[in-house]
Amino acid sequence: MKHTRREFLGSSAAVGAELLGASVLGVGASACASAPRGCDRWKVNGGPWQDANRSNPGVQVRYRVRPEKLRDLVEIVECAEKERIGVRMTGAGLSYSDVAMCDGFLLSPERLGTPLELPKEQLRAEARGMNLFRTESGASIRSLNTELDCAGLAFKNLGGYNAQSIVGAAMTATHGSGLKYGPVSSAIASIQVVVSGGEVLQVEPKNGITDPRKFPGYIDSHGDRVRARLVQDDVIFNAASVSLGAMGVVYAVVLEVEPSYWLKETPKVTTWGELTCTDGFIGRLLAGRNLAALGPEPDYYEVSLNPYPSKTGGGPGTHQCLLQQRYKLAREPWRSAQDRKRGQFGSEVDAIATWGSTKGKFLADTVNRWPIEGPKFITTSIRSRGDVSYINKSYEVFDIGPVNHMRVFGIEMHFDFEDTVRVAERFFELAQEHYDQGMVHTTPCTLRFVNEAKSNLAMMHGRRTVSLEIGSVLGVRRARDMLLHYEHAFIQEFGARPHWGLDLNVLKSVDDVKALWGDANVEEWLGAYRQLNRTGVFNAAVTDRLGISVPRS
Repeated sequence: MKHTRREFLGSSAAVGAELLGASVLGVGASACASAPRGCDRWKVNGGPWQDANRSNPGVQVRYRVRPEKLRDLVEIVECAEKERIGVRMTGAGLSYSDVAMCDGFLLSPERLGTPLELPKEQLRAEARGMNLFRTESGASIRSLNTELDCAGLAFKNLGGYNAQSIVGAAMTATHGSGLKYGPVSSAIASIQVVVSGGEVLQVEPKNGITDPRKFPGYIDSHGDRVRARLVQDDVIFNAASVSLGAMGVVYAVVLEVEPSYWLKETPKVTTWGELTCTDGFIGRLLAGRNLAALGPEPDYYEVSLNPYPSKTGGGPGTHQCLLQQRYKLAREPWRSAQDRKRGQFGSEVDAIATWGSTKGKFLADTVNRWPIEGPKFITTSIRSRGDVSYINKSYEVFDIGPVNHMRVFGIEMHFDFEDTVRVAERFFELAQEHYDQGMVHTTPCTLRFVNEAKSNLAMMHGRRTVSLEIGSVLGVRRARDMLLHYEHAFIQEFGARPHWGLDLNVLKSVDDVKALWGDANVEEWLGAYRQLNRTGVFNAAVTDRLGISVPRS
C-alpha cells in the first residue's frame, strides 16, 4: 500500500516558495543559491499564535515553520538547541490550555500528514496478522478516516471532532466513549520521535511490533535515510505515548486499527432518574449487568446532561438527558431516509443554524441579555437530537457534525467510574449555584466512559473513568469563572483529573499532578521525560507551569 500524495495547498505553497527563491514559509532549502541554509533556513515567520478558537491570549512565537520530513525535524531540534530555545508541534491548535504553547520554534503539522508504507519485513511474526497503519504525525483524524476507509479499515473508537491531528489527540489522551475502549493513545503501537540532541528513536513497548533483529538502524523519509535507534521499553513507551509534547517531536506513528464497520446511533431523550434507577442504563452499567434488557448490547454510549431541572426546584432525577447508544454493524444495512440524517432536522440544518448564529455569537449575546434563555436553548438542543436513529460509516457517526464549528471553550474532568452518580448530581447542584450567581450554561454537558490506560499521564491511568465535559460558547459573561470553579471544586471533592487540552491551567506544580496521578507514577513519567528532554529543548509553557522544565544546555 503506497501513498505519496500531499495536501494540494501544502504542495502548492512549497512549490511557490521555491519559485520565489526563498523559504518564506520555512518549507526547506530553495534550489536558488541565495536561499538560506543550515539553521538559518528555519529562522522565519515569528509572530503571535492562538488556539483555533482564540479562547486564550496565546503566545508570541519566535519562529513558526512547516517541516515536511523527518530530516527537517532533526535539523530544527538541533538548531533550537544551538539557539537555547524550545521546540513544540501544535497539532491542530484545538487545546484551550497552554499545552501547545512554546515561544521558540512552533511547528505547524500540515505538511507532515502523509500516510506511510509499513515496513512489514521488520515486524515480529505475531504482529504480521495485526491491522496496522502507519502515518506521519500531522495527519488529521478526518484525513486518516478517509485513508483507512479506502483500505477497508477504521479506528476502534474516536472522539466527536475529526479536525484534530492524530498525534495531538493521542499526546493529550483524547478519547471517545465506551468502557471496552481506552483513549486514542491506546491505539498507538509504535512512535518515531526526534528527542534531545536530534536523535531519532522508534519507541515501542517491551514486546513491541518490531523484531529487533530486523530493525535496520534507520528510517526512510521522503528520499532521506535517517539514522534511528529502536527502544522497546514499557516505561519509556508509557511515558511517551501521552507526553504532552514534552519528550520530543513525533514524526510518525503506527496505529492498531480494525476492519471497517458501520454504526447505528439510537439517541433517546430521558431523565436522570430513569437512567439511574436499578433497571436504568447507568444503574445497569455501574452494576456490571447487561446494558439492554432485550436485544444487542451497545458498543459505545454517552450521556448528555441538562444542567438545569425540568421544573424549578426539581431534584436531580428531573434533569433531562440524552442517552446516545451506538451499535456496530459489519456492513451497510438498508437505511430509511430518516436513518441517513442525524437528529430531527439533519446535518444541513445544523450547519445553517451554526453559521446563522455566527458560530455562537448570537447565542452568547442572547444569554448575556436574557439569562433565562440559557436553559431553554439546552432543552431545545437535547430534544432536537432525540428519538431518531442515524446509520452511517463509523467515523461519520463518531463526528458530531457542524456544531463543531461553534466558537466554544471548555473543560473536561475525569473521575473514578464508580463515582458517576455522585459526580453528576454534584454537578447539578453547582450548576444551580452558578445560575443563582448569574453564571449560565449554554450547551449540554456530557458524560463519557473510558477504559483504563497504561500511559502514565492519561487521565484514565490505572482506573476506569467517567469524564464530564463542560463547555460554553465564547463571549458568555463569566463563563470562565464558572468553568474554573468547576475544576477547583471537582479536584478538591473527587480528586478529578483535568484533560490536558480541555483545561484552564489549574494545575500549578508537579505536586498538584502527583496528588491526582500518584507520586510513583508521575516520578516514572518524569524519569523518561528527563532522559528524552535532557537538553531542555522541549521545555514549554506547560512544563514551566508545572515547575519541571529542564535547565537548557
